[in-house]
Amino acid sequence: MSLKVRIAGSILLCTSVAVVLALPAAADSTTREAKSSTNDAKSLTSDAKLFDKLYADWTKSFNQKDMVGTMSIFAPVCEAALPDANHKTYDQIEAGFKKLFADKSKSFKYTYDVLHIWRSGDLAAVRITWHLSTYENGKLIDKNDELGMDVLKRNKQGTWQIVNWVAFSDKLHP
Repeated sequence: MSLKVRIAGSILLCTSVAVVLALPAAADSTTREAKSSTNDAKSLTSDAKLFDKLYADWTKSFNQKDMVGTMSIFAPVCEAALPDANHKTYDQIEAGFKKLFADKSKSFKYTYDVLHIWRSGDLAAVRITWHLSTYENGKLIDKNDELGMDVLKRNKQGTWQIVNWVAFSDKLHP
């Protein structure tokens, strides 16, 4: 894909997200907030319930090293921007998970907190914090929190998928 096409696609995506995020929170019922994946489902709005289930299903697949389930949340056109890493395409995201899951000595447990959900029509943005615990031979060796924002689009089949995934650190860089 040419640089011009990638830049144009990024500009279009950023413009779409800006439109979704610019919707007035007080006047628009599509702005949603959820505290955590562990909240009582009755207190969550319908959008929050929908996205909480989406992330709960993904978390279960990832924690079980289920490659098909893990990749099902990502649209084939998904792109990712991660801290201290190059831009990643769907194929690179998939290759990263395959490599991670191939290590039989390690297991992983993700949990998450959905912070905000903004949705308009078939486009949504979700502010999320991921909490990853890594185990080696059953012993906890690392814990990591990652802040992020996912841009999701509902496909023709009605399934929500991530089209852009941005992760960032809350640490200030000089």
